[in-house]
Amino acid sequence: MEEVEKLKSLCEDQYFEYVENKFVHIYFFYVLHGSCEQSAKTTAELKRGVLTREALTDEIVKHRNQGGRRYHVTGIYHFLFDEPDLVKFAESSVSYLHNHKQIEPMTFSKSPELFQHHNSVFILMGCDQSRKSKRTEAPPRNITLKNR
Repeated sequence: MEEVEKLKSLCEDQYFEYVENKFVHIYFFYVLHGSCEQSAKTTAELKRGVLTREALTDEIVKHRNQGGRRYHVTGIYHFLFDEPDLVKFAESSVSYLHNHKQIEPMTFSKSPELFQHHNSVFILMGCDQSRKSKRTEAPPRNITLKNR
């Protein structure tokens, strides 16, 4: 409880100023056969606090190939820290992670400058295809008595 009292005193001293977000971190998680194999991180600039659909699509296209495989989007989530009452944020169990069903513009409202680097977009990329090589593309040979 002592930490909550310290947080209240910091909020009263105007330590956390709310400013317009200038950038957002985009994290890509590459899932192959149900397990996360790799991840990547990039930073995108916001235009008046909005991550446009075009900017998000460009980042997805840049990062869809990884390790010789082409991935597709299976989930898009964003985290926005915009709670005006930091004490309420610390005490609540409300999720600030939002799910998106499709690629759409994301608005990032003003947030404390101290926590701006926590505003993020998480993109899950899935691939169920195996790597293509001559061995995997070749049709299986029929086994006959003559081949044994």
